[in-house]
Amino acid sequence: MEALTWATLNPEDQWLTAALEKELLDSNQTPEELRAEARRLRAEAQQTDIKPYREVCLTMAANYELVAAERLAA
Repeated sequence: MEALTWATLNPEDQWLTAALEKELLDSNQTPEELRAEARRLRAEAQQTDIKPYREVCLTMAANYELVAAERLAA
């Protein structure tokens, strides 16, 4: 599987990205559900003026799409 990308965090905060990645990879969501969540995250990113929040939403959307593609290919 291609590596998921996450924002760079301070070492003491990296548990957060590890937890998000584990939850995403261990989920039972179908590729369609993952893509729907990615669309929702992109829409949320478009509606905010808070740049860090927008970047997090877009990063998570890309990771959801990546996992969806991997599940379709499996």
